[in-house]
Amino acid sequence: MAHLRVGANAKDREVALSLLRQAAQKSKNQTTKTARAEFLALSDEKAKALLGQIEVLDKHSNLIDVKSEIEGEIVLIAPSHTDLAASNLEGWWLDVVGKCLVKENSATIPVQSIITKANEIGKMFGDDALPIDDPSALGAKEYTDDDEMEIFVRQMRVVGMLDRVVKRGAQDYYRAFAQRSKWARENLLLDEELGKYDSKLRDSWGRKFDAEIATSAPVDKQEKEATGRQICLWASQKSIPLRNIVETWITSGSFQGLSDRLKIGWHPDFQEIFEKELGNDNS
Repeated sequence: MAHLRVGANAKDREVALSLLRQAAQKSKNQTTKTARAEFLALSDEKAKALLGQIEVLDKHSNLIDVKSEIEGEIVLIAPSHTDLAASNLEGWWLDVVGKCLVKENSATIPVQSIITKANEIGKMFGDDALPIDDPSALGAKEYTDDDEMEIFVRQMRVVGMLDRVVKRGAQDYYRAFAQRSKWARENLLLDEELGKYDSKLRDSWGRKFDAEIATSAPVDKQEKEATGRQICLWASQKSIPLRNIVETWITSGSFQGLSDRLKIGWHPDFQEIFEKELGNDNS
């Protein structure tokens, strides 16, 4: 490997090729057997071309130590959560590198991009800030037909919501659940912060619920469903801040979570409709 360091010349690579072929012939490792056979089958021209694309950067941090070194570099921009900030920066870096490896004409990553991203992550982990993930990167469950049995989906169905609205509601529900769970795992939440947030949502929903019913005064089935749709659509578009977070999908998904526990509902008679699931606890 020393013969393939940065700056190696043609002679260095010839020595490296000779040594690698000797190693490939002598090795008894069954795991690398196929790869070694393919390497030994290469012509001199192809083998030299292969090694010509290899540069060994030795004396660099290993996968264990590099995390600590990243933390040391960004401690000033995220002093309270340096480890989490480092993990986020490392995850972003691996994603960028992966894209560079599979796309043409994108083999360089400007240093300024790293500095900008590090500062962005630092702000996310400020003393008063909650970090927000890209929803698509949360690994949240996707909607399936099995979700039709879930109470939050049935709540939307009972007021006649369109399929695309139901699926978006399910998406918001699972993404918000994944994000809230991640905050909890990483100990980023203050005491009872999510409980207080849910109480704020319930209060906002209660005011909207009462106003819609008082305004529309629904009597028959169609009118009640129409009123329920208005309330549900309002909740899907509302954005109520959670500390620094003002994402609509967090608010909408949290509303859906409350509807799944029957703390709130869309249909004017949701309590009667879901009486069996409601049980004796709707506090």
